[in-house]
Amino acid sequence: MSNQYDQFKLKSGKVLVYRRDDCGGGFHCRMRFRGQRGYVIKSLWTKDKEEATRDAERIYDELNYKLTKGLSIDGRKFNKVCNQYLSHLAEQVELGKAKEKKLKDYSLICKRYLQNYFGKKDIDKISDADLSDYRDWRNAYWITGEGKKIKHIKYGRNGKVVKSKARHKIPSSSTMNTEETVLRGVFEHGIKKGFISRGEIPNIKSGRVRSNRRPSFTLEEYRMLRVVSRARCRKAPSEAIKRKRLILHEFILVMANTGMRPIEAKTLRWQDIGSHVSTQNGKRHVVLSVRGKDKKRDLIAQPSTDTYLKQIRERQEAYAQEHEYKIKKEDFIFSNELGNQINSFKAGFDNLLKEADLVFDNHGLKRSIYSLRHLYGTFRLVYGNVDVFFLAENMGTSVDMIKRHYSHLKITQVADHLTRFIKN
Repeated sequence: MSNQYDQFKLKSGKVLVYRRDDCGGGFHCRMRFRGQRGYVIKSLWTKDKEEATRDAERIYDELNYKLTKGLSIDGRKFNKVCNQYLSHLAEQVELGKAKEKKLKDYSLICKRYLQNYFGKKDIDKISDADLSDYRDWRNAYWITGEGKKIKHIKYGRNGKVVKSKARHKIPSSSTMNTEETVLRGVFEHGIKKGFISRGEIPNIKSGRVRSNRRPSFTLEEYRMLRVVSRARCRKAPSEAIKRKRLILHEFILVMANTGMRPIEAKTLRWQDIGSHVSTQNGKRHVVLSVRGKDKKRDLIAQPSTDTYLKQIRERQEAYAQEHEYKIKKEDFIFSNELGNQINSFKAGFDNLLKEADLVFDNHGLKRSIYSLRHLYGTFRLVYGNVDVFFLAENMGTSVDMIKRHYSHLKITQVADHLTRFIKN
């Protein structure tokens, strides 16, 4: 090229080092490798001849070593490898080897965070220091970073676009672990494609997930919640508000006696109610077939659940007669007077917590509808002496999760369980 000057060769002519007029006089190098078409051209980012010589030889040796290991020397931007990884994951979804939700979640993480930060960088040039800087950037993203001005987040759900309020907070260790699992997957894909060797992957060591103590209710607090809820129904300022408070009240009773997740309660239908008669004592048990978290399962509800469900049914039948429609077996149990599914009880439940002065537990943790599930777990362990394995099965979770989230129970709460004995 006519704009080259001060040229010299290295490595038996395989490396040409030169300056360029149009690049401020900095050194570049052009390399060729046996069995490879064309040249590899790199900027050496220096005007010093000795430094340029050392860097050119080092780069040549690194690339030549990659070739001997069957790796690519062309280099791949993180963006491209990430997109290839997501395409591979999409193929796994098509084959039924991965869940659609996983693809959606991973795609969001890649687009908003990983590609946003690492996108233009060569995947084999990402270092431990880069990863450390990324963690700092990610922690600040919603507080002082790019996400600070974002007020709402749009995403797809059941074919619809849903908008939710952005939460401006530092990500939990669990969230960071999930995102770094995705990052690790991108690097593993890069290894399979020969863009990077295992030794070039930075140290992606996820932090320890803290055991999240889940806010629940004591027996006294639960009684208070029920008392206040009933009082709110009686003193409702209008018939419309009374209807909402009545269904909320029974929703609370059902949740506390089944341990369902909110999504499982939301999608519960009349056809999902069944029963089981014990062969030992003839006792009838309420069985609910619930779905959530991409899984289906049956659970045994507490006996009082039968009464609560009958109350809901009787009132719903009155509404159906009033508005001239028939209740079908596939209708949702938690529905309004028109028979339409209730999407959320959050607003009403939060107002109830405020009125009962039960928004926070004694550790300062904010309660939510999910606290009713933890109430069920706590009460079954403390007052029911239920084996942790059977409880885990009934709640649709693992024994490890039960131990992790209920390890805070005071030893005095299970004193009777610890000191009981079996008569011979």
